[in-house]
Amino acid sequence: MTSYFIDNLFFPKLNNINNVIIIGNYNDGNLGDELMLSVITNLINIYYNNPNIYIPIKKQLPKNYFDNRIHSKNVYSVNYLESLKKLFDSDLIIFGGGSIFSKDASIPFYFILLIALVKKNLFKSHYFFYSIGFSKSTPKLLRLISKYTLNGADGIFVRDYFSNIRLIKDLKIDNKKITKIEDAGFYYEDNNNEIVASDTTINIGISLTYIDDNKEVFIKNILKFINKIVETDDCNIFLFPFCLGLSSKRSDLTLCIDILNSLEDRYKKNIIVVPISNIKEMLSIFKRLNYVICMRYHCAVLAKKYGIPSIVISSEEKFDSFCFEYKCEKINYSVLSAELLETKLEKLKKEHNDNN
Repeated sequence: MTSYFIDNLFFPKLNNINNVIIIGNYNDGNLGDELMLSVITNLINIYYNNPNIYIPIKKQLPKNYFDNRIHSKNVYSVNYLESLKKLFDSDLIIFGGGSIFSKDASIPFYFILLIALVKKNLFKSHYFFYSIGFSKSTPKLLRLISKYTLNGADGIFVRDYFSNIRLIKDLKIDNKKITKIEDAGFYYEDNNNEIVASDTTINIGISLTYIDDNKEVFIKNILKFINKIVETDDCNIFLFPFCLGLSSKRSDLTLCIDILNSLEDRYKKNIIVVPISNIKEMLSIFKRLNYVICMRYHCAVLAKKYGIPSIVISSEEKFDSFCFEYKCEKINYSVLSAELLETKLEKLKKEHNDNN
């Protein structure tokens, strides 16, 4: 299979594509996934001449549905029953992007992988994996199924270095099938180039996400960090809830509001919880940041895309791989402290001032 090469981004070249189904974690309020979906659908329309595109999702829930709910488990928004129906009508199945090979992937996803392989062999249809990650936490059965499905694919486009190595060494995937690309989020088309970081006020962004372990300690450290930097720099703090929906046990927005409500009143005037309703609105605020602290993967992607000095709080292997590739400042979540955040931020400020 040959590929198009668009501004450092490969995309598979296929003929006679009329119906495309995209299997991924979409429409659950995760802005990072929506960034990737926007890029992938644009590429499909450009290079396959506007085919029919089907993205199976569950019924869209009210915007504030998840604000105050904690889910018993992670649930992804793929409507697998509809996926099965559409699989047989499609000329092309695209799996991706992001962490579809998750420990939280449901059993129907396993069957869809196998059906894609069988359908390709019987009916000469196509499927490939695009902008995916593959972590060491992938369940054993899913690994076994993936080994056969990945080897049978028209192509595998992997977004990070560690996943690339794991597919080759652990799953014994033919490396000729694998293309290492940057995350699709890097290529989101943003035509508003007039928005830049402030020269007069320090704006610091923090993307927060709920992690089960040490929740109370984590919140205490974030509060202590915010108090200190607001006192020292009189800066503005923007809290970004990158994911409002199902792919987390608790909405990021709930955590942001918890943080805001826990602050003393004298600090609250400097804190803004970003009311993210769409990608463009989020970017109009994000691009004004001088520094950003990232707990969400696509927060780190956007910081790198727009050249904003960043600190990545790593709670998963995909963050370690990102920091390895892009030489980001990193703090492991297990050792996170207010003091360590302050030290890393001061280092970023010094490096930024030295370079300017």
